[in-house]
Amino acid sequence: MPDYPARAFETVLAARQWVGTFVNWYNLEHRHSAIRGGCQGSCRLK
Repeated sequence: MPDYPARAFETVLAARQWVGTFVNWYNLEHRHSAIRGGCQGSCRLK
């Protein structure tokens, strides 16, 4: 999981970049119990 910043983002661009990293992690690496430990991204590829 990407580290959550300790303080507010300095720019909107920095916030958008962090959110993009988080969404990629959540969809492609994070294991979901509801889909038997798989990733959402792997389900879409099947």
